Amino acid sequence: MTKASVRLGTLADESAVFALLPALKEAELVAGTPIEQSSAARAVYRDLVTSTRGSVIVFEVDGEVLGVITSSYVSAIRYGGEYARLEELIV
Repeated sequence: MTKASVRLGTLADESAVFALLPALKEAELVAGTPIEQSSAARAVYRDLVTSTRGSVIVFEVDGEVLGVITSSYVSAIRYGGEYARLEELIV
């Protein structure tokens, strides 16, 4: 039986998430480096997973990560607080 789940991403999911990122055409290069090899992009991933500035949500089937959503939280005076902005969506 297939088991699908949606959960918060963890540091352990980093490699699986980065394997999905080349699917984003605009994310092919980060400062001239393929995104899956970019230390800057990986630092952002780790920040999203470990801080309160954003989140990573993964979709997995039978333990394999097949999709990811990342969001960042932005403070705005016009909202009197924070709002979430969808950054990456891969399914």
